[in-house]
Amino acid sequence: MTPAEFESLYHRHYSSLYLYAGDFIDSPDVCRDIVADVFVWIWNNRINLTLETEEAYLRRSVRNACLTWLRREECHGRYIDYMRLSRDIDLGIEDSPDNVDEIWTEVSDAIEQLPERTRTVLKECALNEHTYKEVADMLGITPSGVKQHIIKAYSFLRQYFKNRKR
Repeated sequence: MTPAEFESLYHRHYSSLYLYAGDFIDSPDVCRDIVADVFVWIWNNRINLTLETEEAYLRRSVRNACLTWLRREECHGRYIDYMRLSRDIDLGIEDSPDNVDEIWTEVSDAIEQLPERTRTVLKECALNEHTYKEVADMLGITPSGVKQHIIKAYSFLRQYFKNRKR
């Protein structure tokens, strides 16, 4: 694909793809980023699209990118919820900007006590925002194996902080 062809493709489809991304995601900035990332990927991989297939290909790419973003946000949201729960209930530490380092140190210390594989799975899912499938592929295990490690990690952390409060 030549630069002129790419520019033409971009101008023909950017607006409609941006609006399409808005059907999935409420943030205009995220929608812009997703559509831009799709075009960057097409340029970097020199994907040649025909006039008959380009719109369907671009819409599918934007849709998939939106769904991936939403999955990662959901995982990140679950982690934030867990961190809030740990901070407010299990740790018994007052919610204050001055305590952020103390809270993070407590949680980090607890995570370091997990078995290595469980710790790796937890960090990849919760901190690096990878999906269970992505982590499973990285570690050569099944997504249900990843889920079991997450269950084991959260169970350990709940018990760890429950025992520390006493």
